[in-house]
Amino acid sequence: MIILLPFRGRVGCSSAELDGRCSLYRGYTFMGGKNHQPCRTHLLPATQLSRFLSLGLAQLELGNVALEDLLICELKGGQGNVDRIVSLMEQSRKALLSARSACNELRGSMSKQRYVDLPTLRTTDLPMLGERLRSQNMVDSGAWDWVSTVMLDSGFAGILDWFCSEIEEIERKTGRLQDAISALSSSAERREVVSVIEENRPGNIKVAFADLYTTWSNFNARFLASSMLSTSLWYSFSEYPTLVQEPAAIPLGNG
Repeated sequence: MIILLPFRGRVGCSSAELDGRCSLYRGYTFMGGKNHQPCRTHLLPATQLSRFLSLGLAQLELGNVALEDLLICELKGGQGNVDRIVSLMEQSRKALLSARSACNELRGSMSKQRYVDLPTLRTTDLPMLGERLRSQNMVDSGAWDWVSTVMLDSGFAGILDWFCSEIEEIERKTGRLQDAISALSSSAERREVVSVIEENRPGNIKVAFADLYTTWSNFNARFLASSMLSTSLWYSFSEYPTLVQEPAAIPLGNG
């Protein structure tokens, strides 16, 4: 979960909410597998951001499936085309553009509500918490270290800034892959896509695919780590049970 985001939760609350303590923090918990924990008021752009990101990645995977269908068709002696693949890449890009818009809307909502991070950010032993989460295969160590550093330095606002810029980068790389696949149209007509890839001929899309997949992988690891951190801070602040199996081993003060 991420703080403020629905499949990844929200990290904090408005300054007015902090004055009211837990009585005002008992809000709506619209959370999914990697949403951020909401704080009192659920912000719609947070849910939309998570949803559009999921759609963007799903369309990329479906595009890979369509590519594999084309390859299987050629291996069976048939002739495929790249139209379906290109279309799915375009849908992935559109979802990412929508995610970018949701990200900007979320920043505006945070500013309007005078968002501040939860006090448990400063009272929690983040390295120890991260190690416990990692031992349960809930976060990537490198992603946790990065998220913890940015949170302590610039709060969730800094995390959100990175999300926005990285979404833009992923959309750019998706467009590059889309163009590369479109350029394979003539090879598909000659039933030579398999040969282009297997023999590393001009037009091979392996590099563009790998670059995009790696960028997505790094982004998702940090998004999930941010969600787990935000959720843990919220649980601690609200005096709920922790995510880890040995809650007593981790100092999670309420500040």
